[in-house]
Amino acid sequence: MPKRENIFREWAYFIKKEKNAVNVIGAIARQTLRREVFQRIRLFAREKYLDDTAIKVCEKFFNHTRDNILRKAVLRWRENAKQAVMVQLCQTTEFMEE
Repeated sequence: MPKRENIFREWAYFIKKEKNAVNVIGAIARQTLRREVFQRIRLFAREKYLDDTAIKVCEKFFNHTRDNILRKAVLRWRENAKQAVMVQLCQTTEFMEE
């Protein structure tokens, strides 16, 4: 084999190996980047889930508290109205008895 052909083949073999190494490094970089992107997507989705859950819990607590306050107010109003009716009834019966 002539010397020039041998040098050319060695050079071509070296370039082929270098190209393969660059492709492997690129594939590793793409895979790492893909993993990082998916990890960020997962973290974002988790944060959104936690935020949505916290909002739902707060709204449920607020609505429950508001409903309890309203229920107590209505019960207090009913009791006061009942007492007022009873007082008027007693006054009316006393007035009628006289």
